[in-house]
Amino acid sequence: AEPHPQGAVDELKLAIAEYPTFTQAFNELGVQYLKLNKLEEANEAFLSALKINPESFPALINRGIVNVMMKRYGEAVPILRKAFELFRAGSVRQSFQIFHRNR
Repeated sequence: AEPHPQGAVDELKLAIAEYPTFTQAFNELGVQYLKLNKLEEANEAFLSALKINPESFPALINRGIVNVMMKRYGEAVPILRKAFELFRAGSVRQSFQIFHRNR
């Protein structure tokens, strides 16, 4: 069974205290705050993940979504645009590598 979001928040905070540069923990913390409908806290968690890794695709997507949920469209658009550009660049690069490997 999946843990209750508040229990997960508590566990993730412990993990972050132990490993303060654990990007995925900050992203997951934001997801759990979303489940609790704590949008500001979610936004802060995603922002913390992005301070560690500005190109974290999951944190960018999630921060963009939470800004849409808070009706902060002016903030959401550039965040989501950056996520899309990273995704597109990664897809192009991956396709290029597969093409050359098969030649």
